[in-house]
Amino acid sequence: KGWRVASNRADCMNGDFRQLHIHTKYFESLNQLLDTVSPSYRERFGGQLMDKLKDLQMEK
Repeated sequence: KGWRVASNRADCMNGDFRQLHIHTKYFESLNQLLDTVSPSYRERFGGQLMDKLKDLQMEK
């Protein structure tokens, strides 16, 4: 079916029944899931990637 949120906690597989919509929705890709659950992840990941690439460029 795809990706879905199984739990809001790392140590528990019980879903949060107050947020049933997020635990029953399936996503085609992990990126699609992350865009829904954490909209700022792409910006933060991109920023960290740019910092690492700049560091590598400085080493040359």
